[in-house]
Amino acid sequence: VIHLLAGQSFIATRQGDLVWWTKEVGRGGDMLGVTPSGHLVHWDIQPNDTAETVYELNSTYQVVDRHQTGHGYQTLDRHSISFDGDNAILVARTETNGTVHNVVHVFDADKNVLLEWRTIDDFVGEADPTLPEAPKDAYHTNNAERTPDGNVIVSMRNCDLVLLLSGKTGQI
Repeated sequence: VIHLLAGQSFIATRQGDLVWWTKEVGRGGDMLGVTPSGHLVHWDIQPNDTAETVYELNSTYQVVDRHQTGHGYQTLDRHSISFDGDNAILVARTETNGTVHNVVHVFDADKNVLLEWRTIDDFVGEADPTLPEAPKDAYHTNNAERTPDGNVIVSMRNCDLVLLLSGKTGQI
């Protein structure tokens, strides 16, 4: 059972016995799930990190890998990280003119950015679905995952959109 409290994450048995605990250093961390290899996925920003980081923890809760967004983006959209074989998909957050925009990155096993898609490139002017009740976070991305054919499906909660991006070009 994974529990989150302000400033800490912990794992306990169903009987309430503590298995693992960490105090979050940055803005408070979160558990995001499990990789295909069985590693736990946890995000935080530790003192030596230059950006928010997703950590993979092995069965003894030791950090065995780290993931950060590419191209200088510092802030994770902490809803999801997904893995497809050796590829990882992370979503970054950036703010432009008071509106939060998301950037979807697909990485290869060597952590090179294979694909980048940015909401700010496709949702501008008349194509901008900014909602009056939530203009700051209109592009709230809940999830981004690979489809079996190699494309990327992205769900955007406040826009009521599900997008299919080309896995080769990043185009909608």
